[in-house]
Amino acid sequence: MRFYSLSQILTLCFALSLLSGCSKEEPFDLPTVTDQQIDEGFLEMYEQNDLDNFMKQGGRIVDIDPSAEVKIDKSHILPLLKEMEEKYGFKWIVLTDPSLKKDAMQIISRIPPGTSPKAVNAYLLENLDTFPGEILQGWGNVWFSIEFLGPEEAEMLRELEAEIPE
Repeated sequence: MRFYSLSQILTLCFALSLLSGCSKEEPFDLPTVTDQQIDEGFLEMYEQNDLDNFMKQGGRIVDIDPSAEVKIDKSHILPLLKEMEEKYGFKWIVLTDPSLKKDAMQIISRIPPGTSPKAVNAYLLENLDTFPGEILQGWGNVWFSIEFLGPEEAEMLRELEAEIPE
């Protein structure tokens, strides 16, 4: 299971390249960067939508390609998000590009008080066994983001990871 989204990994790589050689700087703080990315980037760039309204209006999370063999938004993703709402108290916000209102760019929630990242990680790991793709998550101090990759995207990611030398 991946614990950070692709955009967060890219942010991390960029930040690390800026910080390399700067020994007097404070250590890199990924949760703070995650929160800043959401507050100063995503929330300013994208429109905010309630998950239920977004889906009722024909919104798409992964099932963007109508020719895709496997559809997972309603069969896997929506039930998982609903259960996380009930179990942990997440209030999902779907971020969309103003020109692509039916396609989710990011799904975020403020982290509910008392939420244990360890418990949420364990829950997502359990669900990954039956999920036909990949679940990516990013933890800030204030914000939690979750992304889903369909089977084809997950396979491409695994192939790219296999090419990275250890």
